[in-house]
Amino acid sequence: MQGTIHCQFSFERLRPSWAATERAEQDALLSELQLLLTRHQPVRVDQFLPENSHPDCDFVLRWESDNPEALRNLVLETRASALFRHIETVRTMSGQTRLPRYADAGLLRELTQRRPSPAPKKWAFLFSISRTADWAHFPEGERRAMVQEHVTHGLEYSDALYRCCYYSEGLDTQQDYVYYMEANDPGMVQEAYDKLKMLREGRYWGRHEQVLQAIPVTLLEWQEHLQMRSPAATFQPAPVQPEANP
Repeated sequence: MQGTIHCQFSFERLRPSWAATERAEQDALLSELQLLLTRHQPVRVDQFLPENSHPDCDFVLRWESDNPEALRNLVLETRASALFRHIETVRTMSGQTRLPRYADAGLLRELTQRRPSPAPKKWAFLFSISRTADWAHFPEGERRAMVQEHVTHGLEYSDALYRCCYYSEGLDTQQDYVYYMEANDPGMVQEAYDKLKMLREGRYWGRHEQVLQAIPVTLLEWQEHLQMRSPAATFQPAPVQPEANP
């Protein structure tokens, strides 16, 4: 079993100043950031573009590391970079993986073998979930049974559905945990989530919401996306044509 992975999702919005920046300067700022990210090998950074238009952000970054100090330092360095003068962080969600308390050895083996299935295009979903106070009053045996039902349900989708749960306790007060799912078929993610809500454990989700549906992209694809956010062409009204003589 691997060690604890610390994670932060940050929802980012481009400031109007980015669209007014010359292409050569944009290239230089993106190159500088790319060097910064590739220097920090202990931290993995993933990029996501919201499907269609998102009211809150233009892109999402996921920072992951088993070294929380390295993660924190890279986030701070990135936000201090020249590029981020043109970017506003509108929301962050933090969490960490941990050894499952309620899954037996057999389920643990299956869970640790799960990997995202290869595909040219995937969809990623992010959920914010908090349990009600009633959950803590159940005996451990009952909690274990409910979570095992939850895990078994997810394993029914085999490798076509990848899931990761980041616990927010002590790191983030917005929710109890952040639930990440990834699949080639967005309908499968929604079906799995709807079924989870109907399980017994789902009845003790006090607050839960889908925060994001997005497309994972490479660093190069993300940079190309930002470069496309160029200044809009200046609107030139058409000249008024003289009226024809009656």
